[in-house]
Order: sequence, then C-alpha cells, then structure tokens
Amino acid sequence: MMRKILFIIIFLLSNSFVFSNNSDSKDKFLLNGVWDFKYLSTQKNDKEDSLFYEKKFASVGWSKIVVPSCWETIGVIEPAYGGSVKTGIGLYRRSFILPKTWCRKNIFITFDGVGFGYRFWINGKYVDGYNSSFNQKTFDITSYLKVGETNLIAVEVSTKPRGWQFDTCDDWSFSGIFRDVYLTSVPQCYIKDVDLVTLVPEINKAKLKIKVDVNIPTTFQVEARLQELSGGTIEKVLLEPNYRGEYRGEINIYNPKLWTAETPHLYKVYVSLIGEKNNIIHQKEYRIGLREVSIEGSRLKLNGKVIKLKGINLHEESPINGRSITDKERIRDLELIKRANINFIRTSHYPPSQRLIELCDSMGFYVMEEVPYAGYGGGRELLKKNEYLDEILKRSHSTIMRDKNYTSVILWSLGNENPVTDNGLKSASLVKRIDPSSRPVCMPMMGSYFQTVKFNFPDSIDIYAPHYPSLFNLNEYETDIRFNRPFIITEYAHAYGLGFDKLESQWDFIYKSDRISGGAIWHFFDQGLLRKSIDNVDIDKFTLYAWKDKSTYFDTGEDRGVDGIVYADRTPQVDYWLTRKVYSPVVLYGDTIEVTEGNQNINLICENRYDFLNLSELEMHWELCVANKVLQSGTEYIECEPKNKVIKSVNVSVPSMKNSFSTLKVRFVNKSGYQIYEKNYVLKAPFIEEIRKEDFVNDNVFSVDFESDLSNLTVSYLDDVLIKGLGLRVGRKMALWNLYDKDTTSSDSINITVSEMWHPANIFKHEIKGIKKLDNKIFVNVRYERYTDIKQYFEGEICIEQDDRGWINFLYDIKPHNVKGVFLEAGLSLCLSDKLSEFRFIGNGPYPSYPGKSMHVESGIYHINSEDLNYAGTYPHVNVALFTDKKGKGFVLFPNNIGISIEKNKDKIILSHVPYISGTYAKKSLPDYKIKSSEVKRIKGSFTIIPINDNWNQYIRNLFGNPNDKVIPFDPFYHYYDR
Repeated sequence: MMRKILFIIIFLLSNSFVFSNNSDSKDKFLLNGVWDFKYLSTQKNDKEDSLFYEKKFASVGWSKIVVPSCWETIGVIEPAYGGSVKTGIGLYRRSFILPKTWCRKNIFITFDGVGFGYRFWINGKYVDGYNSSFNQKTFDITSYLKVGETNLIAVEVSTKPRGWQFDTCDDWSFSGIFRDVYLTSVPQCYIKDVDLVTLVPEINKAKLKIKVDVNIPTTFQVEARLQELSGGTIEKVLLEPNYRGEYRGEINIYNPKLWTAETPHLYKVYVSLIGEKNNIIHQKEYRIGLREVSIEGSRLKLNGKVIKLKGINLHEESPINGRSITDKERIRDLELIKRANINFIRTSHYPPSQRLIELCDSMGFYVMEEVPYAGYGGGRELLKKNEYLDEILKRSHSTIMRDKNYTSVILWSLGNENPVTDNGLKSASLVKRIDPSSRPVCMPMMGSYFQTVKFNFPDSIDIYAPHYPSLFNLNEYETDIRFNRPFIITEYAHAYGLGFDKLESQWDFIYKSDRISGGAIWHFFDQGLLRKSIDNVDIDKFTLYAWKDKSTYFDTGEDRGVDGIVYADRTPQVDYWLTRKVYSPVVLYGDTIEVTEGNQNINLICENRYDFLNLSELEMHWELCVANKVLQSGTEYIECEPKNKVIKSVNVSVPSMKNSFSTLKVRFVNKSGYQIYEKNYVLKAPFIEEIRKEDFVNDNVFSVDFESDLSNLTVSYLDDVLIKGLGLRVGRKMALWNLYDKDTTSSDSINITVSEMWHPANIFKHEIKGIKKLDNKIFVNVRYERYTDIKQYFEGEICIEQDDRGWINFLYDIKPHNVKGVFLEAGLSLCLSDKLSEFRFIGNGPYPSYPGKSMHVESGIYHINSEDLNYAGTYPHVNVALFTDKKGKGFVLFPNNIGISIEKNKDKIILSHVPYISGTYAKKSLPDYKIKSSEVKRIKGSFTIIPINDNWNQYIRNLFGNPNDKVIPFDPFYHYYDR
C-alpha cells in the first residue's frame, strides 16, 4: 500500500506544470467563445455522436454554447441542488488556428474549471481527461497540434465521472465548462515551477526565498528580480543550481512594506531564464506580499503579531451566470465584503477562480483555501475507501500547486465536515510536503463530531475547526488546557433567513479569546438562481423566495440556500449591516453623554480593534445635532495603537435645548472614503427636558366606537378610520427564520415543536367577560384562548381611556393560564389602516432590532415608508412614534419605554405594544434570549396615542420635518421570505 501512495505522490509531482498568473498575453491564446455543443442525457456516448471528436464529423443539428458557461443557467438542464446531480454528458467542438510565432514551441492547454469531469481530443486524437470540477489542470498538447493550420478540439464533459460526489456541497451543482480554457506557449527550455517563500525574521527585515525548476537540464542562468509595482528594482539575484537541477536563492529586504489584510502592499517578482547572450528565454511574473504566517502555542500570527480573523464563507456563484461569474460580479462581491469590515474569506468548499485570489492579494483579505472533497452528495463515504485515495491526493496537489505563491492564502482547509480518515490524513501530509510556505492546515468538521475526537486529534492538523459551537463550547475551547493549538470556527452564526441570533454574543467571545483566532459566518449571499415561475406569487402568502416581480424569483432550493447576509442579487440584508458593526475595527463605548450648557470637552472612549493599523489612518467626523439640525461639526484624528483604548476629547459648545432630542453623531471613514463605523450619543442634562406629550396636542380629538367586540374597536380621526381592531400579541408573523424551533441553547436540550409555538402571532377572537364604563374610561374583562388548545388561555382587563385632551390611553393587565411554549413577543396589538404608510420615530433605528441582535442600530430620528424592505419588525427602544398618511395625518404614539413591533399584512398594519420581546432565531434553533410562556406571570403595559392633523405645529416640525415630506422606500423585491 505504501508503494502505491509513494507512486501517486511522485507521479503528481512529476506532472505538476502550473502556469502563473500574469502570463504574457502574446503567449496565451484564449479558447473562450462560441463552441458547437450537444447535450445527451446519458453517461455514455455510444451512438451517432460517438465519433464527434473526428475532424470529418459533421455537427449538423448541434446548438451553440458560450464557453465559459453553466448548463443550468442557460437552459440546457434543470438546476440541481447538492447531490441531486442528473446524469448527462455534453459534447463540445471548436476549431482554432495558432499564431505562426508559436512554431517550435511547447504548447499547453489549461482547463480552469469543468463540472464535473472531462476528456478531450485534439485533431481526432485522444489526449487525456480530468475529474475535479474546481481544480485547474494543464496538459502538454504540443505533439497534437499544427501551427498555422486549422486545429480541432473536442471535449466530452460528464456530470458523473469518478469521484463527482466530492464536488457537491450545500449549494447548487453546476455542469459544463464554467471557467476559462486557454492555450499557452513556452520555449523548448522553460521555467516549469517556481516556489516563492516570504519570511519576516525581524521587525525591519524580510526575506524572499526562491526555488525554480526548469523542464530540462540547461546551462542557462536563472535570475530573480524584486521590484515595486511602480517599477523600481529593489534587488536582483542569480539563483544557484544544485545537483537536483533546482535553482535556489534569496533576497533580503530591509525596512520592507509588509503585507497584511490592512496594508496589502505588493511587490513584483520576475523569474527569468537567461540565455547565453544575456537574452530572456522565458520569464514568469508574480505579485507577492512580504508576510509570514506562524503558530505560537495556541495563537495564529502574521508577521509575528497575533491576528483575529473576521470571516465569511464564500461560494463563487451568480444568480444569472452560476459558477461562470464575471470579473465585475467578482469585484462587486469583494467590495461588499470589504465594506462589511470582513478581513477573512473561507473559499467554501473548493478553490475559487484564480482571479479571486489575485484580487484578495491586492484588496487585502486573509484566505483559507479549501481542497475540494466536501462530499455533500456522498463523498464522505468515498473518503473511507482506499480506491479513492488517488482522487483525494490529486485534488490536494492541484489546489496547492496552483495557489501556493499567493500571499492572501494563509491557510489550507481539507474538505468540509468530513470525519477523520486515513485518506484525509494522507492528504494533509501531501499538502504539507508540497507547500513551500508550510501554511497551517485545518480540517473543518461538524461540532458534534469534533466532540468525539477533540482530545485525540491528529498531530498533522495544525488548527481545530469545529462548526457551530454554543457559547458553552466556546468557553470550553478557551479554558480547557488540553487543547494545544489554535481554533478557527470555520462556520458559525448561520445567517438563515433574517435570524442571525448568535453573531453578537459569539463574536464578542471569539474576539476576546486568546486561543480562538477567529471565525467565518455562513454565508455571504443567498444561493439563489434567477428563474421564472409558471404561477404568479401571491403577495399575501408566505414564500420561501425573494421575488423580483410576480413571476421572477431567486430559486434558493426551497430554504436550503437562504443563508446569506445579502440576498442572491447582493442586496444587503439587515444582517449585512449587523456584520459590519460587529466586525468593526473601531468601537466607541457608551450610549449617552452627560453635558452642561456652554463650551466643554466631551470625552469618548475609543478602542482600536485593528491588528496593525493606528487609528490615525481613519478620519473621525462628528456632528452636534438638535433634532436633525447640525449645530457644530468637526474632523478629528485619533492616535491609538492596535488593540488599545484611548480617550478622545471633542470640544463642543452646547446651547440651551429644552424639549428636544439632542445627539452627538460620530462616524469613521477610511482612506478609500468608506464609512466603516458610526455611533450616535444621546445628550443628557438637567436643562434638556424629555419629549412631552403636551407638545403634540392639537385642537381635534379621536372618535372611539366600541360596543362589545374588541376586534372591531374603531378609532377615527376627522372621518378617517385609523384603527380597526384590537388583539393580544403572543408571537411574530410567520417568516423563514422562525419556521423551525429546536432549542439548542439550554443544557437539557428542550425540544419545542412548531405546534407549540404561538402562531398566528395575534389572537383577535375573544370572549367578553364583562364591561364597565366609568367617566371617560371603558374597562373590558376579556378572555383569549389559544386557537389550537382552548385549555391554554389568557384572562385580564383592558382599559381604554379617552381624556379631555383627546388622547387615548390603553392600559392592559392580562394573566396567562396553562400556557406552553415560547412567546417571541407578548403584548397588545392595534390594527391600523394601511393608509398610515409613514412611520417616523425617535429611538434606535433605522432597522428593526432584537435582544442579541442590536449593534446595527443607533439612536436617532427616522422616517420609513411601509413599503420599505426594512419596515416591518421589532423596535425595542422607541421614545415617540408618528403613524401618518402621506399628508401627515394620523396619530402620535408614546409607548412609555416599552418596545413596539410592526407587521404589514394585506390591507392593514398591525402595531403591537410589546413588553416581552425574545431574540431572533439562529438556523432551526430558538433564540439565546427567549421568553418562555410558563415564566410570564402577567402581560402588562400602557401606551398613549394622540391625534395629529396635517397642520403640524412648529415643535413637531422641528423634530420630524414637514408633514408631507416623502421618503423613497427601499423596496427591491416584489415579495420575499421575511416580509
């Protein structure tokens, strides 16, 4: 057996010709474009097309296909999710003429990515094949070609070659030639392989070590030259040959500009084969950063300093182009990721396009690149079989050989959520053997499986990488001294729907941990393909998808792919803004500031969470505001070393501000002009009075109509019905993220079934037990029963008071009896007219927030239209709110320091006053913070509504602007899963 393994390794090493990035264009010939094509729904081509590779074959009746492309996105076959891949083959043909300058040169063909495997012919002769969708493969085809004449290439692509299961994962599976195909020419004697290793032995010194292999023995010299991207040469050196025919050398760089994700400085390296006349025979160009990755004890370091990986998992996928994403799409994704303060990308679950790695080098990302044997479609079983060792080693070899010289790649990941097997460990050994930089290796695995092997972990794996730990697990990882290496949580805080409950708490622990080097959220985008539906969507019914219009939607494989912080079209979700805030490299502490009248210094406690940059690299802009009027502003620079805190003083002059809402707004902007962080402080002082109800009073009053049915309670104003119905709030509107409710947060793993959850969210059907009228008050003794179990019920009193000023005060005190399950929310609800489309408020916004999911909101004055994507949800901290029509007529709500929630239905808006608010879900698990109904003794609260006409007084205008001010709703979808 050992002989077989050794033979495989030697074979792989001897056939490892990989073309570098930045190849000279005159020596590269793209075969992208239009090819002849035919699809066969079989796994064997043994009929009339069996000789399709011959020149004389007539491809009559064949269609055309663009290379690169995916069959699923251009209508060849229906998309398949995960391992449900359909059997089929695709036949490709095209002709080409090589440049005459390529005569007497060695010519290679490279396939960058083909799903799932292929074999090919040149001019009717069989050449070779390969079975690994995401690995680049290069073949020497010199002897098959005719320079200056028409050549034919024929390719047979199969969806189910040997080992295809390794290329399926929790995502869409794509078929066809989905990345570039190109030819490359090199001279008879050429540079076959280059290893570039960068070291940082001292703070002011870096070292570049170079090893070069030439394809044949030669007397030519090999030169390496390091220069700035701008062109200035730093040093060049002639490499020394050794007895193995390798050329080695090194360059020392003093006072180097070191590469980090925060400072992605790159140099050029030219490796040249120099002829006897001092002419360049062959040359390769690389862009590298000077950096060194190391592990010291249980800490991951870069350039000798501990780093923290603020990560995301990333597929390469477009809703329109599938795996064949364009450079524009790729850059857009990386720019969005960068602006979310993410510094780490795990390439789940395969090597991405080489271009993405190039961009990570230049834009500044740490990359964990994954060797592709995920096994979602059955690959885990193949991992245990000796006959698949060659496939596993082949994939490992190809991954490392292509990207070993890229600076951003600091870690290798071996497969995804696989058990530890002999084959996997042999893969790790090969990776360490052929990676010249000896990058750390990890083996991501399910958290439950990790628990079974955690104290018997293979020595060859450098980093623990368990998935989806609880806070209890994280604490164990940090404190148990038996763990002897770093952790990276390669998947955590699953962004399923708009749940995302665990990000804040888990990242807070990870950031403070010494042993846990970081983690990666699952996932960046919803894995959705743009498709047409036969039936139009009903906007009033729950959907699993996001719809661009009534018949066009992003197919996410039901709910399997709805796990991004942006939608499939890259529209940011609230979760994107939460991630940006949680991962922020700068943090300001506190929420309120005590001030006095007049000139003074305000002290801000500021933390620098960069690993390398001083905060002086950022601009801090501040504004002193009364309502939304800016009174003063300024720009500051903060001197603060990485991982430190300072107090920054801001000099302001605070005027006398009675009955107003005053803030100090602070924001940080980086050198690219992007705002990366913001903080709004509410100013507090004895002379700043709280906002008073009296300042909102006008001459008109409500009309209240109530007989004996609270669900028909009517509140009108100036002949317009504003409120039609009152009910008990006991949950939240059905949405994707609360479809599942397995409790994974408690030690006894209580399971609560969907039937025990409180759906629907409101109970309107009730029994009046008694009505009492006293002066201007109506006391209603009421009973609400659970729809699914009348033995679970609520009884209590609701008081509706209309005072002399025209206000309506609602007071309620309701006791649960025999109730079970969890209240996502509990309180009292009003059914509002859908004409009240304008929502203005003072409080934390502009997005909904929840316990455990609140860092993305700030105190301020906000205006949101009911059509806005982010309108519906819970707002736990609202001082005062206005619900009006487009002209400004409606009512003012004073919730008395209790949260509110808003739900939009077909013809009404449900406004709830909710003294009880649970957090949001994580994937298929209850919130960390949840209200167990059995622990709620009474649902009690009070709030006030005040009528407001469209002739606002000056006080209201000072706070909220003019009554007819319009705000354009952010409404990118016709319907969506968390509407």
